[in-house]
Amino acid sequence: MLYHYMRQEEITSEALEIIGGFEALR
Repeated sequence: MLYHYMRQEEITSEALEIIGGFEALR
């Protein structure tokens, strides 16, 4: 749980990149 919390920012940035990719495909 703590490990996941520490990586939350990194995971969020990765998710934003993926979302941005989907937006670009539109």
